[in-house]
Amino acid sequence: MTDLLDKFKSTGRRAPLNPVRQERPFAMVPIELAVSMSAAARCPRAMLLIWMFYLAWKAKTRGEDTFVLANCDLERMGVSREVKREVLLDLETAGLIRVERQCPRAPRIQILGAGWCAGGNL
Repeated sequence: MTDLLDKFKSTGRRAPLNPVRQERPFAMVPIELAVSMSAAARCPRAMLLIWMFYLAWKAKTRGEDTFVLANCDLERMGVSREVKREVLLDLETAGLIRVERQCPRAPRIQILGAGWCAGGNL
């Protein structure tokens, strides 16, 4: 590590705060833009995934691991209840999410695996 610091000192540049940390690609997307683009691309599944990550992030900020996925929010974004049902079944079958069905209420979702976000934490 001292070699790395010496290199930065000799070039006049500042050393990075954490030179060994490697960032994974990460995207911040305005929801309004995601809705417009997913509608233009005729890809409501993409919008559903973006919305699920947003809800998971909001749940993590409250200290929760699960979130409720309501049809009313999705319909405003152009995602039908049929698409929601198909995507949840696909993700659950692949072992990527856990779905707690609460008939007749909206399902409670948990995204599985620590690596779904940068560093495993939000």
